[in-house]
Amino acid sequence: MPKDPATNNLGDVYADRIRADLDRVDAEIAEVRSKLDRLAADRAWLTELLDRLPVPSPSPAVPSAAGPPAATAASPEVPAARAAAEPAASSSGPASSSAPRRRRGTGGPTLVERVVRYLEGRTEPTSVLEVTRMLNNEDDRDRTVSTVVVRNTLEALVARGIAERSKDGRSVHYTLRAAA
Repeated sequence: MPKDPATNNLGDVYADRIRADLDRVDAEIAEVRSKLDRLAADRAWLTELLDRLPVPSPSPAVPSAAGPPAATAASPEVPAARAAAEPAASSSGPASSSAPRRRRGTGGPTLVERVVRYLEGRTEPTSVLEVTRMLNNEDDRDRTVSTVVVRNTLEALVARGIAERSKDGRSVHYTLRAAA
């Protein structure tokens, strides 16, 4: 029995469409791979820049007339100082772009350390507003912390895998991860 020419043409049309879709998908895959390669190169470059940055000393140093000593990437003190400056909990997450900041002249805990300490004492999820109120109600603080700064700090903790975010409608709450 001979094949119907209309059926044969319809099969050819479908085959052509499928081939065109396969070509399009292959082109998109190549584009995404190219972008991924560029991003990996950017990440390697940024990581190299981060490793070359001098790490501030934990104790205030008296600047010399020649200025602060320049740290090199080959210097063994740089990775050790950077590791000592980062909180212990950040070792499980991605590398942070800066060392924790301490308030000038106080030598007290960083904002990140204070937020983590507050979350450790909580059993239920906590909102940004609650954390902000706690930070601003501490007796020994002479500055207020804005809600935006607290939100950014909590989001950085989430990105580093130290805290978890949960949403209930428009409300966002944070908890400390069990592993942290």
